[in-house]
Amino acid sequence: MPRFDISVFGLDRSLVLAVLLAVPIMLPASDAHAIKRINAATTSCKALQRAIEKDGAAIVGLRSPDTGNALYDRFVSRAEFCEGSNMTVRPVTVPTADTKSCSLKRCRGRRRHGR
Repeated sequence: MPRFDISVFGLDRSLVLAVLLAVPIMLPASDAHAIKRINAATTSCKALQRAIEKDGAAIVGLRSPDTGNALYDRFVSRAEFCEGSNMTVRPVTVPTADTKSCSLKRCRGRRRHGR
């Protein structure tokens, strides 16, 4: 069987093969880092809800009402965007730029009966 010359720009064959094999592995991982980050204090409730609905999930930055420290949580549009198989969504409210109680959904583990 004849060998094909797969050198690209004078690069070694093994390097080209390593890159070709690595790219498909790295592509799915890049999607995991693409989650939108939104500051609730500078975003209207409607804009926050629209962004989460459009992308399925977002990391939202909040301020602790007790300490004023920055808090971050993940909010989703529906349970399919929760990480893990035994998850559901729970309604919560967060303060935004235009209201003190913007309705969002957060992932939580399902409660087991009898526990």
